[in-house]
Amino acid sequence: MQNAQYYSERRYKKDIYLLSKSFSYDFFKFLRKLKINFSSKHILDQIYRSSSSISANLTEATHSGTKKELARKLSISLGEALETEHWLEYLFIEYPQKNEELTSFKTRLSEIIAILSASVKKLRNKI
Repeated sequence: MQNAQYYSERRYKKDIYLLSKSFSYDFFKFLRKLKINFSSKHILDQIYRSSSSISANLTEATHSGTKKELARKLSISLGEALETEHWLEYLFIEYPQKNEELTSFKTRLSEIIAILSASVKKLRNKI
């Protein structure tokens, strides 16, 4: 029973990692196609950093020694996802012609945020 629970938790962690990593890769490909102007340069720089930090912090989380440390790393990933969501809103304004693609990324990001929020809440209740 304990092994099944461990496997389930490891698989779950891998799934959120893969979701966030594939989001970052696909998002980077999309961002590279955008025309950069003076006002978009800052937005694109910020969103590159925050979106890549989601999976980077999840990578660190897999090596957490305690539940408290794991919760902290997941909280950081959640914060980066929320920051990415913030900058994504600016892309809707800056690139209205890309609304359909941006909406798809926003949907994927919302799923990542929901999973991370639930994970952080669950872990904090156990600490």
